[in-house]
This record gives sequence, structure tokens and C-alpha cells, in this order.
Amino acid sequence: MTVTQLAKASLTISPETITTTEGANTFTITVESKADWSASINEEAASWCVLTNSSGSGIGNFTVNLSNMPSGTLRKATITVVTPEFSEEIKVQQGLGVEIGNVVWAHYNVGSPNSFVTSIDARGLLYQYDSKIGYPNSSPNVDNTAPPGYVTGQFASGPTWSTVNDPSPAGWRIPTESEINTLKDKGFAWVTPEQTGFAVPGVIIGIPVSEALLATKDNTRGGIFLPQTGYRERDNGHQENWWDATITSITRPGQNWDRPVFWFNYESNGGAYWAGNAAAYPVRCVKDAN
Repeated sequence: MTVTQLAKASLTISPETITTTEGANTFTITVESKADWSASINEEAASWCVLTNSSGSGIGNFTVNLSNMPSGTLRKATITVVTPEFSEEIKVQQGLGVEIGNVVWAHYNVGSPNSFVTSIDARGLLYQYDSKIGYPNSSPNVDNTAPPGYVTGQFASGPTWSTVNDPSPAGWRIPTESEINTLKDKGFAWVTPEQTGFAVPGVIIGIPVSEALLATKDNTRGGIFLPQTGYRERDNGHQENWWDATITSITRPGQNWDRPVFWFNYESNGGAYWAGNAAAYPVRCVKDAN
């Protein structure tokens, strides 16, 4: 007697999301199928997103080749993988940021006023509220000196972050408390250089923990990376905290002496607290999605 067992048809692809910075890059997609499969790119993205070895049978892979993005904020592509019975999509986002919810979150911290740092894992400078002066970030070494010109005290600024004092690059802005909460609520996980290829530890945020733990410097898988930065204290300007990843908001709580900031640590814990205007934090920007 002969027994024949037919395997159930299926289609699995990995990764299902590619989010990366504006430089040219190449990604390998793994396909697991019980049948012949093929991959195609949407016509609008065909000039900058090119597939190699885009068909096969059973278990295999193909390559996604992204050209350099010389201008603009963000571009998107959709790769469709099909078999006779199934269809799966890979979402691609390339640029200065990634769209999460209704805003584009920058991949980079602010460096010098009105400019981003040049690397996704660079810490950037630290900014007080309503100030366009960036102060050095001494992470990961505790700095017990105040930078020249650092303004200390409880009432270091007025009730709003003035547009003229916003250190964000042109077209970008400081996120609101609500926008940061929305990002945090989507999920986050602390990651190390050994896991990701980033130069420093930090938190992948904006995606479920299971995806965040798979993120790398080349593919943040739909989230953003906040490097370990810490902050400078309000009353003395010392960088007494350097071990957290932090992000500041523009939101005012109805008074003019502090604002909500967010912290994340190596235990993958995170939350928000009120920080004085004179405390200096890294700036991560957003812009409204088109």
C-alpha cells in the first residue's frame, strides 16, 4: 500500500517591512512556499526600487535594491509576492524618516541648530526648552561641569516654544506629548549594538516588541531608533543622567516652568515625567504626513 501526504499550501515572507535611511541599500527577502512564486514592485517605485531574482519555487530569496534618495523626505514602495493561491506584501519606506500614524518621525536626532546629525545612531546635541542653543552630550561619561552659557534655574523660558527658537530643520517640528504617547503605545524595546549594528545602545520604538527586537541599523522595520542620550540637569547643567534614551515634547501643561519628557531604559521600561525648562534633552522631530 502506498500512502501519499500532500503538504498544505502556504506563503511566508521575511521581512515584511523595510524602513531605511536615504542612502542606497540592498535587502534580501526570504520566501517560503510550497509552490512557484514571483515578486513585483508597484509601477510608481520601479525607478528607484529594483528586484533581482524575483521568482522561484519553494524556499528561496530575492533581492531588493534601493537607489540613493538625493532629495525629499520620504518615498514608499509596495512589493507583492504571489503564488497560485496566496499573495503577501512588503512595505518599503526610504528617506529621512518613517511614517507612523499621521506623522513622519525623523530617523535622526537634531545636531547643530536646524540640521540633523549625519548618522542614525549619533546622539546629537541637547536643547533646553524654547532655546536654539545646542549643548554637548557627554554620554556615556558622566559630566559634572556645566557647558559655557548654560542657563540654570526654574523659569528659564516663557510659556511656549517659539518658532524662531525651534532647532528643528526646515519643515520639521517638535512632537507633542500626544504624538509621543501614540508612538510609545505601539511598542518599544531596548536594543544593544550586538543585536542591531548600531554604534550605541538605545530603544526601537513605534512597533511591537517582537519586531523591535529584529530591527537593525539598515532596517528599523517600521520603527525609529532613539540612541542612549540622557540629559543635562536643570539647576546645575551637569549631565548626571546619561543611561536613558530620552525625547522631549513641545506640549505645555498649563504653566510655564516645565514640560513632559519621555525616558526609556535598558530594562525596556519607559514613561513620562515633568522636566524643568532649563533641563536639556535631545530633539527628535516630526512632520505632518502628506
